Formats: sequence, C-alpha cells, structure tokens
Amino acid sequence: MRELDIDVALIQETKLKKADRSPILPGYASIRRDRPGEAASGGLMSFIKHSLTFREDSRRSSDIATFEVSSFYVKVTRHRWLNIVNCYLLPARTIANVDSPTPITSLDFLPATEDTLIRGDLNAHSNLWDFGTLCNLPTAEVSW
Repeated sequence: MRELDIDVALIQETKLKKADRSPILPGYASIRRDRPGEAASGGLMSFIKHSLTFREDSRRSSDIATFEVSSFYVKVTRHRWLNIVNCYLLPARTIANVDSPTPITSLDFLPATEDTLIRGDLNAHSNLWDFGTLCNLPTAEVSW
C-alpha cells in the first residue's frame, strides 16, 4: 500500500471473528466492524494512513440484518470532512437464510451528500454485467 501511496483502503468480507486479532499494516490506523455472532463471515475493515486526520462515525450502522455498514470522516481541508462509507450487502442466497430479512428496496438509508464516498460490495449482480444470480436490489438501483 505504501508503494502505491494508498491513503484509505476499504475491505469487505474480512471473515474475522471477535476473538481474532486485527491485521496490522504499518503506517495505517484501522477501523474494524465484525458481523455479529460467532460465524467467521462478512465483516468490514478500513485502513487509514496515519498522516490523515480522521474520526469514526459511531452512529453510522445498519439496523438491517443483511447489510453491514462502517463509516468514518477524513479531514480533506481545514473546514471540510469527507464521509467515507464502507458497506457489504449479503448475497441473495445468504439473505434467504436470514430470519425475517428486511427487504432492501432502496439505498436511501446510506448518506448521499456531496461530501460522501460510498464504497463496498453490494452483491449487485445484473444482466447488464453479470450472468450469475441476480441480486435483490431492484433494477431502478442500477441508475442510482
């Protein structure tokens, strides 16, 4: 990451459990959000270069059992912060196994201001780019 001068790296599906140690990258701070429970699945991790000023957004979480969200702010100028959102949506085949899954019909619950960067794995399979199983997001979300 140093060789490529990466400031922020967002990782989905860390598959870490609460008892697992967090990976350490010299020169980077980390924010980790494991999937609740004992199964080694899902999970999010963000690495932020030590030279950047950042703060975690502890309020940014998802009440939707099939959607994982982690959010933090990075200072980009003296008076401006960029909100970075790391997210993971379980694939449709996994959602079918969740007790009373909340259907996701929109991504409007994610912040979407001019100062927000949303990145992650939405498992958004579509006939437009993938011949695999289609996801549970409506077609309208393709243009979102």
